[in-house]
Formats: sequence, C-alpha cells, structure tokens
Amino acid sequence: ACYRGGLPQDVITLIDAVSPEHVDEICGLWQECHLVNEATTGALTHEQLNTIDDLLLRTVDLCSRVEPEATARLLARAAELNRPAVRTAVELAYPAPAYRQFGIGLLTLATQRSAS
Repeated sequence: ACYRGGLPQDVITLIDAVSPEHVDEICGLWQECHLVNEATTGALTHEQLNTIDDLLLRTVDLCSRVEPEATARLLARAAELNRPAVRTAVELAYPAPAYRQFGIGLLTLATQRSAS
C-alpha cells in the first residue's frame, strides 16, 4: 500500500545470488516463523518475541552472506522508511502477530544498524 514502484534493483540482485542451499535455509527460517505464529493465541509471549528476533537476525545474516552490498543498501532503505505511517502499513498488511513482529523488527533493526 505504501510502496508503488517496481522491485528495487537490490532485491533482484539479492534474489539472483540465492543458491539452492540458501533457498532451503530461507524456507527453514520461514517455517520456524510460521510455527511461532501457529502457536500464538493472541499477543506474542516474551519467548516468542525472542524467537522472532533471532529469526530476524538469522535472516539478515543469511542475506548478508548471500549478497552483502545489496543487503546493506536494502537495510539503509528500510531505515529511511521507518516512520509511523510505514509501521502502521506493516501492522495492517500483516495481521498475524509473528509476521507483523518480523516486519516491525526489520524496520527497527535497519534503523539501529544505520545509526551505528
């Protein structure tokens, strides 16, 4: 809803760099996220929040190993988007608590990394 352009070239670069082994790793990470979401009966517990944070870090680490320069530029772009309207759009786009937390967490992580 808040993004109307085509895919950024860095997304295409990152996708092109993904190997079959990376696909398996990505699928495993999303399966873990899905399992957390399936176990959620409302708000995420502290343990579930920690699990999502860990999955987020592992996902960013994987992307950084696959294509570090594109990942860095995408994180910088996400940091620029970390504002209330975009956070609200993420909350609306992802009503499932685990996925919503992953999206909000990504914006937060990107902002933290751009500040350092």
